[in-house]
Amino acid sequence: MNNLIPLHGKSPCEIRLTHLSTFTEAEVAAQSLKKGQLLLVNLANLPCASAQRSSDYLAGSAHSLSGQYTEGWHC
Repeated sequence: MNNLIPLHGKSPCEIRLTHLSTFTEAEVAAQSLKKGQLLLVNLANLPCASAQRSSDYLAGSAHSLSGQYTEGWHC
Protein backbone atom coordinates (compact mmCIF):
# COMPACT_ATOMS: atom_id res chain seq x y z
CA MET A 1 0.00 0.00 0.00
CA ASN A 2 2.83 2.36 -0.76
CA ASN A 3 0.84 4.04 -3.53
CA LEU A 4 -1.68 5.78 -1.24
CA ILE A 5 -1.75 9.55 -1.55
CA PRO A 6 -3.09 11.52 1.44
CA LEU A 7 -5.88 14.01 0.84
CA HIS A 8 -4.86 17.64 0.88
CA GLY A 9 -4.76 18.89 4.45
CA LYS A 10 -5.15 15.45 5.97
CA SER A 11 -2.41 13.59 7.76
CA PRO A 12 -1.75 10.08 6.51
CA CYS A 13 -3.33 7.34 8.56
CA GLU A 14 -2.48 3.70 8.99
CA ILE A 15 -4.72 1.24 7.13
CA ARG A 16 -5.19 -2.19 8.62
CA LEU A 17 -6.42 -4.99 6.34
CA THR A 18 -7.95 -7.94 8.15
CA HIS A 19 -9.54 -11.18 6.98
CA LEU A 20 -11.98 -12.35 9.63
CA SER A 21 -12.58 -16.06 10.09
CA THR A 22 -14.40 -15.86 13.47
CA PHE A 23 -16.54 -13.28 15.25
CA THR A 24 -13.92 -13.08 18.00
CA GLU A 25 -11.52 -11.58 15.46
CA ALA A 26 -13.99 -8.72 14.94
CA GLU A 27 -13.53 -7.80 18.59
CA VAL A 28 -9.77 -7.68 18.04
CA ALA A 29 -10.24 -5.64 14.85
CA ALA A 30 -12.28 -3.08 16.78
CA GLN A 31 -9.15 -2.35 18.82
CA SER A 32 -7.61 -0.96 15.61
CA LEU A 33 -10.47 1.50 15.38
CA LYS A 34 -9.74 2.65 18.92
CA LYS A 35 -6.15 3.36 17.83
CA GLY A 36 -7.44 5.58 15.02
CA GLN A 37 -6.51 3.18 12.24
CA LEU A 38 -8.54 2.85 9.06
CA LEU A 39 -9.91 -0.69 8.98
CA LEU A 40 -10.57 -2.65 5.80
CA VAL A 41 -12.31 -5.95 6.58
CA ASN A 42 -12.71 -9.02 4.38
CA LEU A 43 -15.71 -11.10 5.53
CA ALA A 44 -15.52 -13.71 2.74
CA ASN A 45 -14.28 -16.47 5.10
CA LEU A 46 -17.29 -16.20 7.41
CA PRO A 47 -20.71 -17.82 7.14
CA CYS A 48 -23.39 -15.28 6.24
CA ALA A 49 -24.82 -15.01 9.80
CA SER A 50 -21.37 -14.49 11.33
CA ALA A 51 -20.45 -11.98 8.63
CA GLN A 52 -23.60 -9.98 9.39
CA ARG A 53 -22.92 -10.11 13.14
CA SER A 54 -19.30 -9.01 12.64
CA SER A 55 -20.36 -6.24 10.27
CA ASP A 56 -22.94 -4.97 12.77
CA TYR A 57 -20.41 -5.10 15.60
CA LEU A 58 -17.79 -3.15 13.68
CA ALA A 59 -20.37 -0.63 12.46
CA GLY A 60 -21.44 -0.01 16.06
CA SER A 61 -17.82 0.28 17.15
CA ALA A 62 -17.07 2.82 14.42
CA HIS A 63 -20.21 4.80 15.25
CA SER A 64 -19.37 4.92 18.96
CA LEU A 65 -15.93 6.34 18.08
CA SER A 66 -17.50 8.99 15.82
CA GLY A 67 -16.17 7.18 12.78
CA GLN A 68 -17.74 6.20 9.48
CA TYR A 69 -18.78 2.81 8.21
CA THR A 70 -19.27 1.80 4.58
CA GLU A 71 -20.80 -1.56 3.79
CA GLY A 72 -19.91 -3.24 0.54
CA TRP A 73 -20.66 -6.95 0.97
CA HIS A 74 -23.61 -9.21 0.25
CA CYS A 75 -24.45 -12.73 1.34
